Amino acid sequence: MVPTGRLSNLPSSFRAAYRDCVSDFLTADHRTFDSRAKIFTSWCSDMGLGEHDLRELDDQQCLMILGTYTHDVKRGYNHEKRSDYAPDTIRGYLKAAHGYLQALLARDIYIMDPHHGGTKPRLHPFLGDQLAGRRRWRKPKPRYEPFTVDMFLALDDVWELHYW
Repeated sequence: MVPTGRLSNLPSSFRAAYRDCVSDFLTADHRTFDSRAKIFTSWCSDMGLGEHDLRELDDQQCLMILGTYTHDVKRGYNHEKRSDYAPDTIRGYLKAAHGYLQALLARDIYIMDPHHGGTKPRLHPFLGDQLAGRRRWRKPKPRYEPFTVDMFLALDDVWELHYW
Protein backbone atom coordinates (compact mmCIF):
# COMPACT_ATOMS: atom_id res chain seq x y z
CA MET A 1 0.00 0.00 0.00
CA VAL A 2 1.22 3.47 -0.81
CA PRO A 3 2.08 5.60 2.22
CA THR A 4 0.15 8.81 2.52
CA GLY A 5 1.20 12.05 4.10
CA ARG A 6 2.15 15.66 3.60
CA LEU A 7 4.54 16.34 0.71
CA SER A 8 4.55 20.14 0.67
CA ASN A 9 7.77 20.39 2.68
CA LEU A 10 9.70 18.09 0.30
CA PRO A 11 11.55 19.18 -2.86
CA SER A 12 9.49 19.46 -6.05
CA SER A 13 11.72 16.92 -7.84
CA PHE A 14 10.91 14.34 -5.17
CA ARG A 15 7.18 15.15 -5.30
CA ALA A 16 7.20 14.61 -9.09
CA ALA A 17 9.05 11.30 -8.70
CA TYR A 18 6.65 10.23 -5.95
CA ARG A 19 3.58 11.07 -8.09
CA ASP A 20 5.09 9.02 -10.93
CA CYS A 21 5.68 6.14 -8.53
CA VAL A 22 2.09 6.31 -7.23
CA SER A 23 0.75 6.48 -10.79
CA ASP A 24 2.68 3.31 -11.67
CA PHE A 25 1.34 1.67 -8.51
CA LEU A 26 -2.24 2.56 -9.37
CA THR A 27 -2.01 1.24 -12.95
CA ALA A 28 0.00 -1.94 -12.22
CA ASP A 29 -1.68 -5.26 -13.04
CA HIS A 30 -0.84 -8.18 -10.77
CA ARG A 31 -3.42 -10.68 -9.52
CA THR A 32 -3.50 -9.36 -5.97
CA PHE A 33 -3.65 -5.93 -4.36
CA ASP A 34 -2.73 -3.95 -7.47
CA SER A 35 -5.15 -5.67 -9.80
CA ARG A 36 -7.93 -5.42 -7.23
CA ALA A 37 -7.29 -1.68 -7.06
CA LYS A 38 -7.57 -1.63 -10.85
CA ILE A 39 -10.93 -3.42 -10.61
CA PHE A 40 -12.00 -0.65 -8.21
CA THR A 41 -11.03 2.04 -10.73
CA SER A 42 -13.04 0.21 -13.41
CA TRP A 43 -16.01 0.03 -11.05
CA CYS A 44 -15.72 3.75 -10.32
CA SER A 45 -15.72 4.49 -14.05
CA ASP A 46 -18.81 2.31 -14.50
CA MET A 47 -20.51 4.26 -11.71
CA GLY A 48 -19.62 7.58 -13.35
CA LEU A 49 -17.04 8.47 -10.70
CA GLY A 50 -14.00 10.02 -12.32
CA GLU A 51 -10.70 10.75 -10.65
CA HIS A 52 -11.78 14.37 -10.18
CA ASP A 53 -14.93 13.22 -8.33
CA LEU A 54 -12.93 10.87 -6.11
CA ARG A 55 -10.48 13.63 -5.14
CA GLU A 56 -13.38 15.66 -3.69
CA LEU A 57 -14.65 12.94 -1.32
CA ASP A 58 -14.84 13.28 2.45
CA ASP A 59 -14.51 10.26 4.77
CA GLN A 60 -18.27 9.59 4.95
CA GLN A 61 -18.56 9.57 1.17
CA CYS A 62 -15.56 7.24 0.99
CA LEU A 63 -17.38 4.85 3.36
CA MET A 64 -20.47 5.00 1.15
CA ILE A 65 -18.43 4.27 -1.97
CA LEU A 66 -16.41 1.47 -0.33
CA GLY A 67 -19.58 -0.13 1.05
CA THR A 68 -21.33 -0.03 -2.30
CA TYR A 69 -18.23 -1.40 -4.01
CA THR A 70 -17.98 -4.24 -1.48
CA HIS A 71 -21.64 -5.05 -2.12
CA ASP A 72 -21.01 -5.22 -5.86
CA VAL A 73 -17.88 -7.37 -5.39
CA LYS A 74 -20.03 -9.83 -3.44
CA ARG A 75 -22.50 -9.87 -6.32
CA GLY A 76 -19.83 -10.68 -8.92
CA TYR A 77 -17.98 -7.46 -9.84
CA ASN A 78 -14.50 -9.04 -9.52
CA HIS A 79 -11.80 -10.75 -11.59
CA GLU A 80 -13.63 -14.02 -12.02
CA LYS A 81 -17.22 -12.69 -11.99
CA ARG A 82 -17.95 -14.97 -9.02
CA SER A 83 -20.55 -14.28 -6.37
CA ASP A 84 -19.40 -16.95 -3.92
CA TYR A 85 -16.14 -15.46 -2.69
CA ALA A 86 -15.11 -16.05 0.92
CA PRO A 87 -15.09 -13.07 3.32
CA ASP A 88 -11.28 -12.84 3.31
CA THR A 89 -11.23 -12.46 -0.48
CA ILE A 90 -13.88 -9.76 -0.37
CA ARG A 91 -11.90 -8.08 2.41
CA GLY A 92 -8.89 -8.09 0.03
CA TYR A 93 -10.92 -6.21 -2.57
CA LEU A 94 -12.02 -3.75 0.13
CA LYS A 95 -8.42 -3.21 1.30
CA ALA A 96 -7.27 -2.57 -2.26
CA ALA A 97 -10.04 -0.03 -2.88
CA HIS A 98 -9.31 1.62 0.46
CA GLY A 99 -5.59 1.77 -0.35
CA TYR A 100 -6.30 3.23 -3.77
CA LEU A 101 -8.49 5.98 -2.29
CA GLN A 102 -5.87 6.79 0.36
CA ALA A 103 -3.17 7.04 -2.30
CA LEU A 104 -5.35 9.15 -4.57
CA LEU A 105 -6.44 11.51 -1.79
CA ALA A 106 -2.96 11.51 -0.16
CA ARG A 107 -4.50 11.16 3.30
CA ASP A 108 -5.74 8.53 5.69
CA ILE A 109 -9.36 7.43 5.38
CA TYR A 110 -10.67 5.97 8.62
CA ILE A 111 -12.97 3.02 7.91
CA MET A 112 -13.11 1.60 11.41
CA ASP A 113 -16.08 1.81 13.76
CA PRO A 114 -15.62 5.01 15.81
CA HIS A 115 -18.07 3.81 18.48
CA HIS A 116 -16.48 0.42 19.17
CA GLY A 117 -15.01 0.36 22.66
CA GLY A 118 -13.04 -2.89 22.40
CA THR A 119 -9.29 -3.26 22.24
CA LYS A 120 -9.29 -4.62 18.68
CA PRO A 121 -10.69 -2.15 16.11
CA ARG A 122 -13.60 -3.30 13.96
CA LEU A 123 -14.64 -2.18 10.51
CA HIS A 124 -17.37 0.42 10.30
CA PRO A 125 -20.73 -1.40 10.59
CA PHE A 126 -21.65 -0.52 7.00
CA LEU A 127 -18.60 -2.47 5.81
CA GLY A 128 -18.34 -5.08 8.56
CA ASP A 129 -21.94 -6.26 8.31
CA GLN A 130 -21.48 -7.05 4.63
CA LEU A 131 -18.50 -9.26 5.40
CA ALA A 132 -20.23 -10.84 8.41
CA GLY A 133 -23.23 -11.73 6.27
CA ARG A 134 -20.91 -13.48 3.84
CA ARG A 135 -19.14 -15.26 6.69
CA ARG A 136 -22.41 -16.88 7.78
CA TRP A 137 -23.19 -18.06 4.25
CA ARG A 138 -21.59 -21.27 3.03
CA LYS A 139 -21.68 -22.78 -0.41
CA PRO A 140 -24.07 -25.73 -0.21
CA LYS A 141 -22.39 -29.12 -0.15
CA PRO A 142 -23.44 -31.61 -2.81
CA ARG A 143 -26.16 -33.96 -1.63
CA TYR A 144 -25.30 -37.59 -1.17
CA GLU A 145 -28.01 -39.77 -2.60
CA PRO A 146 -28.79 -42.82 -0.50
CA PHE A 147 -28.65 -46.28 -1.99
CA THR A 148 -32.05 -47.54 -2.98
CA VAL A 149 -33.41 -51.06 -3.25
CA ASP A 150 -33.59 -50.65 -7.04
CA MET A 151 -29.84 -49.97 -7.14
CA PHE A 152 -29.08 -53.18 -5.22
CA LEU A 153 -31.44 -55.21 -7.45
CA ALA A 154 -29.72 -53.84 -10.57
CA LEU A 155 -26.30 -54.71 -9.12
CA ASP A 156 -27.58 -58.21 -8.29
CA ASP A 157 -28.79 -58.68 -11.89
CA VAL A 158 -25.41 -57.58 -13.27
CA TRP A 159 -23.60 -59.89 -10.83
CA GLU A 160 -25.73 -62.89 -11.85
CA LEU A 161 -25.19 -62.25 -15.57
CA HIS A 162 -21.41 -62.10 -15.39
CA TYR A 163 -20.44 -64.42 -12.57
CA TRP A 164 -22.96 -67.32 -12.58
